[in-house]
Amino acid sequence: MQEKQALRYLDELGQAVERLVPDAEGKLGQRLEESRKIVEDERLLAWKGVQSAIDPDARLGWKSAKESFFGYKESVAMTEDDLVTSMKVEPGNASDCPAFEGLLEQTLQDGVKVAEVLADKAYGSFENLEKLEKEHITSTIKLNSMMLYGQQSSEQRERFVYHKDSESVECPAGHHSVRKTRKGEKDGKECQRLTFYFDVEKCKTCPLQAGCYEPGRDFRTYSVPVVPEFKRKAVEYHESERFRTRYRKRNKIEQKNNELKTHHGLGKMQYSGGLLFMRIQAILTTIAVNAKRMVKLASVQTTG
Repeated sequence: MQEKQALRYLDELGQAVERLVPDAEGKLGQRLEESRKIVEDERLLAWKGVQSAIDPDARLGWKSAKESFFGYKESVAMTEDDLVTSMKVEPGNASDCPAFEGLLEQTLQDGVKVAEVLADKAYGSFENLEKLEKEHITSTIKLNSMMLYGQQSSEQRERFVYHKDSESVECPAGHHSVRKTRKGEKDGKECQRLTFYFDVEKCKTCPLQAGCYEPGRDFRTYSVPVVPEFKRKAVEYHESERFRTRYRKRNKIEQKNNELKTHHGLGKMQYSGGLLFMRIQAILTTIAVNAKRMVKLASVQTTG
């Protein structure tokens, strides 16, 4: 309701401006026309499509479930010496994952030898893990619960036990599955799933059926992901002490982002002109930051 009232207000405001300036030409006329199209676009209520007549490329993005921002987002790759090797600038609503391949390829093309990648879970897709596996690069990337456990809840993992050797599942009452099926593509991009079927006659008389078996149903199933080798290795490494030790060093990228945005103005667009000019600003800022860092590294080597 409030959103519709806001749209009606914006529409009335635009009409009032047009009445006051009936012969608007040039940039003013262009802005009025762009504003009218934005307000008339029903996608505006869903924060999609063009949202600003001043900067039509900017979009609403989210830092967390409750904290949003409007504008652009930067994805950065850098060495352990704090030198930025590549940067990608996209509208605020862009997903982080697709930026990963471009950052990696640009870094490799520039002759940087990459033995390990540290990144947060925003970059932890299985496609990215597979890419690193093919390049023989260690993947120190945080994996989210969907990557680790598929669609199983923590309660499911605790109540049902998967026996790898017999490829069967044991339910909380101690009954074992009687058959299984495999579903999903074999392209390696997404996990296949093994679906296990239980003897429903036992479920009907089971004392633990509350919350597990719905009376009247003629089947009871349980599914587990079938993880390809490179995914299994990534999950095992994710649970290791070495991973936890190395991952702590990822905080350096947050410090670099803070330097770029707070101390060098990348947190605010300096030139109006949309995404192209924001990318130009990011390039110039990166050059300045890298130059500072190289001077510092050179001075350390000289004094050392």
